[in-house]
Amino acid sequence: MKVESAISILPNALGGGLITWLIFRGVEPIPLWGAGGVAFDIAATTFLLTLLSTLVVTLVIRKRIRTEAAKRETPGRFALPNNLIVRGISLAFFTTLIFAPLAIAIINAIWGKGWGANDIILFKILYCVLLGLAVTPIAVLSALRDR
Repeated sequence: MKVESAISILPNALGGGLITWLIFRGVEPIPLWGAGGVAFDIAATTFLLTLLSTLVVTLVIRKRIRTEAAKRETPGRFALPNNLIVRGISLAFFTTLIFAPLAIAIINAIWGKGWGANDIILFKILYCVLLGLAVTPIAVLSALRDR
């Protein structure tokens, strides 16, 4: 699980930072709310990164099980739907419901007079790392418990 988490963190951090830079470069002031704001971006990032991470991790673990580099575990608490797309969307939906409001609340609490692009990029990189650390173990455990 450590390997999968480490592998998940780097693309999440780089992707989150790059996309944030592309969206917010040259935007001053950066709005917190609205379609072009940070809050919407956090929600979209949470959903998409969780979906992609879940899909990739599940495929990797399933391949390891087929090649006997990993062994199945007994179904348990982290069992998600077996269908890859349903699994990814389900986890992404629930992760977005839980994590995005927390991240937005943190940003809102410390927003002050607004943040510049570099502030948002740094926050998003950290957020994407933490998101990967939270989601990857769930996806790994679930994939190990597939039927």
